[in-house]
Amino acid sequence: MFLGTTFFCGKNTFIPPATNITGFDSVSISNGTYNRLYLSSNPDDTIYSLEDDWKYETKLNAGFKNNLEGGNVGFSVKNTDTVIIKTREKGMFDWKTIYTIPIKDNTDFNFILQYPYSRNNSENEYMLLSSINGIENSYVITECKTDFNGFFIVDKENIYGTCYNVDFTDTTRNISSSVIELLNNSYPTVFTNSDCNYVTGSTSGCFMRLDDNEQADNAAGVKYRDQVMRWLCNNRPKILKLEDGRIYMIRVTGKPADTNEGHEDLRKITFEWTEIGDVENEQDLFTNGFSDVDIKYL
Repeated sequence: MFLGTTFFCGKNTFIPPATNITGFDSVSISNGTYNRLYLSSNPDDTIYSLEDDWKYETKLNAGFKNNLEGGNVGFSVKNTDTVIIKTREKGMFDWKTIYTIPIKDNTDFNFILQYPYSRNNSENEYMLLSSINGIENSYVITECKTDFNGFFIVDKENIYGTCYNVDFTDTTRNISSSVIELLNNSYPTVFTNSDCNYVTGSTSGCFMRLDDNEQADNAAGVKYRDQVMRWLCNNRPKILKLEDGRIYMIRVTGKPADTNEGHEDLRKITFEWTEIGDVENEQDLFTNGFSDVDIKYL
């Protein structure tokens, strides 16, 4: 025994010490002509015919075909004819399909989309998955939290909102019923003639434009409010999102009003509305023009 070491007497003497492997995020090759660069986390991989083969352990497979692509896009094109995007509130079970993107070549994987129909103060999960011949395969999930002040009213192409002088948006729940008073009974009988159960309400807030110094721009505000009023009156479905988390699919009813709030730069727009569908229902989103995804054909 010498300094705690048994030299050749210990049973683990000839076992080499553990190797500390640190992570790496780049690789370079030079001074040569190369047909392919392949990286894998599986040390047992053998190289005999790579082409576009892609395995679970594959990290990079670059074929240098007049580009520097080394990901699995080429492999994915062969195994994907549609990219599907779904969402749900965190903690819920059912997913809602919000986008389907046909895939024909590598460029179809490049897209930017938005989904402005999530309620406030909610944590939402978004799933992006690939599908071929109707069979869903690999997917990734990310999370996003919504947080805003005031209210927003949106459709497929437009988003308008304000946090200035907003009201509390009082609502009424509407049902269809009739009260019939009978001759031989002290109490009336209530008849329900339909399954109608919807909300009506009124929302208002000051819409304004600010200049570079964060001051009200009256000239720009006049044009902006006119744009908002014309949009509210276009007779198309919209989605109203309130700061407290309430959300409604609506049609603007009545006559929207633009009223003075005590100063020429402060004008309040008030509009009445009626609920016409369920924001969480995929078919309602499609029927009312908020989504291109018809679940009848999924």
